[in-house]
Amino acid sequence: MKIKKEKVEEFYDKIAEEYDRIYQTPYWRLYHEITWHNIKQFLPRRENAIILDAGGGTGYWAIKLAKLGYKVILTDISEKC
Repeated sequence: MKIKKEKVEEFYDKIAEEYDRIYQTPYWRLYHEITWHNIKQFLPRRENAIILDAGGGTGYWAIKLAKLGYKVILTDISEKC
């Protein structure tokens, strides 16, 4: 079964607004803490390095990385994210 790109875009457009609200729950806060602990060791040492956030959704990680001085390029299938 092949899923059309338009259907995927439509799905993520519909749930985009919910992401930020859902991310405030205890489960997702813990998830982000654990994820951050695991990925920060792989980040470039120099600030101002360019990082691609592919499938970045509403920009949770892109914003965090930009605040740390990285230049972030975010892309996502949803136009509403």
